[in-house]
Amino acid sequence: MELWRHNGLNFASPFAVGVPAPNGAADVTVRVVGALPLGLTATGPVVAEMRLPSGAIYTVYEAGNGYLLRFHGLAQFWVSGDTSEVLCEPGDESTEGYLGVLLVGTITALLLTLRGYAVLHASAVSWHGRAVVFAGVSGRGKTTAAALACAAGGEFLCDDVVALTRADGAVAIYGLGYELRLREAAAGIIDLFDPSPPCRRTADDRLAVQPRRATEELNAIAAVVLPRPQRGSDRLTTRRLGPQSAVTHLLASARVPNMVPLRLQRPYFELVADLAAGVPVVEADLPWGPPFEASFIAELVDGVVASAHR
Repeated sequence: MELWRHNGLNFASPFAVGVPAPNGAADVTVRVVGALPLGLTATGPVVAEMRLPSGAIYTVYEAGNGYLLRFHGLAQFWVSGDTSEVLCEPGDESTEGYLGVLLVGTITALLLTLRGYAVLHASAVSWHGRAVVFAGVSGRGKTTAAALACAAGGEFLCDDVVALTRADGAVAIYGLGYELRLREAAAGIIDLFDPSPPCRRTADDRLAVQPRRATEELNAIAAVVLPRPQRGSDRLTTRRLGPQSAVTHLLASARVPNMVPLRLQRPYFELVADLAAGVPVVEADLPWGPPFEASFIAELVDGVVASAHR
């Protein structure tokens, strides 16, 4: 079993989770089992759930001194109460690649949440040493905007899972991801990089891109952007939100939504409120492709980072 580094955690795992860890002990040990042991079944209360109009995508239950995260029809994962152990029971059609996708996304978000971090559904880049977060619900262009910023010269921080903590009196991002997962419609962004970054096709048919990464795992946030893609537009328009509106939007961007009991939500509420009070939170109407270009993202992040100093 190899040791991997992803979003600030060391994973001992039978399949890749991030980049090889240079050293240290495992924070989380992942094991694949044929069936979860008795006592780890979903008999406890619901802790969180992600739903679409068609039904639940996943549900988190209390189970056996820990938590059972069931991806309905795909697989289920048991996470120990101290977050040091993850047992994975694959479904009949689950491949190792798909289990890896679930682990680096929702499972990592749950682990970080249980460790007391506020976890945003967001992507983030470092722009001349200042962290900019692109936040919002699925399909709002977070990953695409982050990829464009990296193509324009930014350094990659995180994709899909952005853990917030406090550092030196400010709200900061903890941990580094290792790749951006683009939808097929945004695959042309690869041509904007010079040189071209390593890429691979994922089990859920995304194009995973590995841009140049930042080196530090703790990055103070300069600004938050809420993307609003505008197809057919050639104009960039931004609106800075007031603190109350900013908090409302950020509360809706929790990576693991609707968690109970309150003790699991409190760090998220507190850090999001501090973030909205401390940095610009900007709605941005973005010209959108395909085809894509990176110049408007450079203009956007230059502007929001500059506004953080006003």
